[in-house]
Amino acid sequence: MNLIDIIPVGAEHAVTAKRLANLAGCKSVRELQHELHNLRCRGAVICSTTENGGGYYQPANEQELRQFVRSMRSRAKKIKQAIRAAEKMLDKSVQGG
Repeated sequence: MNLIDIIPVGAEHAVTAKRLANLAGCKSVRELQHELHNLRCRGAVICSTTENGGGYYQPANEQELRQFVRSMRSRAKKIKQAIRAAEKMLDKSVQGG
């Protein structure tokens, strides 16, 4: 069975990483995350949520898709800020300060 086929549609049906890993026959959540990454790289839209225990799902409608995009943009912004701070520290280190 293909992983995408067992990921439910709709945020209200989101499946935890642990449960999805078991359903998919993955040896670990880390393996599942690798497989999800591969699917996303091939164009699959797999959303995630932290609400109600969190989990993965395919968007059921435009609203769910927009919410996921907003969430990912927010995460990306925070990651960029952390990278900038680390790069600033590196620059100071290289300059001997």
